[in-house]
Amino acid sequence: MVRTRLLGLVVTVVTLVVLAVPTLAEGQRTSYMSGAATGFESQSWTDNHRDNWSTDITFENCTETYRPTLNVNATIRLYYERTLLPEINRGDRTLNCYHAFYTGHWGEMTDVGGYHFTLKTISGNTSGYWLDVQHVYFSWYCITRPVVHKWEAGQWTMRNLPHPASDGLRT
Repeated sequence: MVRTRLLGLVVTVVTLVVLAVPTLAEGQRTSYMSGAATGFESQSWTDNHRDNWSTDITFENCTETYRPTLNVNATIRLYYERTLLPEINRGDRTLNCYHAFYTGHWGEMTDVGGYHFTLKTISGNTSGYWLDVQHVYFSWYCITRPVVHKWEAGQWTMRNLPHPASDGLRT
């Protein structure tokens, strides 16, 4: 009798702990770009549409590869990939990321499948410029915001990625 009650209590506690844990991001990825010319395509990722949140791409600390003091921005285009059919353009966003942190928000992607972005322009130019981006953050997330862990000044720091509903960043 005591064993049955104890087992019931343990199962109840474990269930409550599991249900209390917030849902983690459906997906996120961190990368970088070095010497990227216009036409550069990112790796693909899959959005399974398990949530209603935005697909976001953040560039942090952009510079022109051969002219690092040039104030640059980057225009990227998001594509939905379809097997044996042309990709669908989901729109352009210009990221003003010269020594800054800037996020492009595309909203909820309702089509399940692969997505990628293409670098369309660098400071409005389609050629003659090459882009370095210290950090590229992709997120197609749900309840919690992705956390960036970074080694700075001899210690680890953490920072939440911007959330489209609360941080007021422009697209």
